[in-house]
Amino acid sequence: MQIFQLFKFSFFILLFLSKPVLSKEHELQYFFEIEQRVMQDDWSFLPDIPPSFKSSKTNSFELGFMVNDYGVMIGQSKLELDLQRSSEPKDVSLSADKVHLDLFYRFYDSRYLKFFFQQQKADEQKFDCYTFSTIILGNCTDSDIQISSTQSKYDRLDGSLIALSADTKTLGLNITQELDSSWLDAFSFGLASTKHEYDWLTPIEDIESPFILELMINGNRLGDVIESTLNQLPQQESWKLHQINVQAINSFPLGLHYEFFYALDLVFLDFKNYHSIRKPPRSNAKLNMGIRRQYEAFSIEFFGNLYSHNLIGFEPITFNQRTEHYFDKNYGELGVKFNLRF
Repeated sequence: MQIFQLFKFSFFILLFLSKPVLSKEHELQYFFEIEQRVMQDDWSFLPDIPPSFKSSKTNSFELGFMVNDYGVMIGQSKLELDLQRSSEPKDVSLSADKVHLDLFYRFYDSRYLKFFFQQQKADEQKFDCYTFSTIILGNCTDSDIQISSTQSKYDRLDGSLIALSADTKTLGLNITQELDSSWLDAFSFGLASTKHEYDWLTPIEDIESPFILELMINGNRLGDVIESTLNQLPQQESWKLHQINVQAINSFPLGLHYEFFYALDLVFLDFKNYHSIRKPPRSNAKLNMGIRRQYEAFSIEFFGNLYSHNLIGFEPITFNQRTEHYFDKNYGELGVKFNLRF
């Protein structure tokens, strides 16, 4: 769903929800937010990250409005991960776009309900070569065996060995309670379910020749290493990740216009129809901390995020069988956010 379609959809939903209160005096609020988060592998103050992670960048924006007790927020973000490996394919960089729609209902002055939908879709990845154990197959200079096919279904590969695509859709519900407390500003609890759909295409899976499959290369039977590696590609059968989300937020002033803030997010994960290669994490934690400068309706934040198990539970598109082994690692990033409310 494109961002313009989301905007039209959210507008009509808000119009419908606002009908019961049209006779009341309107309380109208607008908000707009821009955020950028970055990571570089040579930042020594961040935790040890997976060796393949070289850099990342996430740009996002959100806009929304509230009419009395009803609100809508729409947003779009782009995640770019620079991932470099020592084996083929050496460049496995990922670019993914996400759109989301949030619907709010405030049923007490300090308590509100949020229903949200988000879709994240990755650009198709194409690799000319792929390492199967110690054997390199494909159409590059280092390949041990050249692989190609004249079947029309592989035309979209354009000479590459393999193409991968990914799409995730998330539905969720959160309830947030704002608190009048010196040790906690707000607390939220929610449920979410993400459907993962991955697909890949390669002529390797059509190899049936006993002569080729029985070849011994570097001490390995080619048929065995092909089967083992294909089993580690993202499963083509759709699967779901259910999660419980808990968040606690607090802040305290640092002078007249500045404040220090922090938020702790906990996610508890349950996999459905997912065929794991190794035991994936069942939880993740994210610590967000920073400094905020307020200028009346405008604010700017400088912050850092620290994740205990990489991005699982926060960026759905990044997790599958091919990337499982990265998710026992920490992950960190720095960011800046601009916020306007009026």
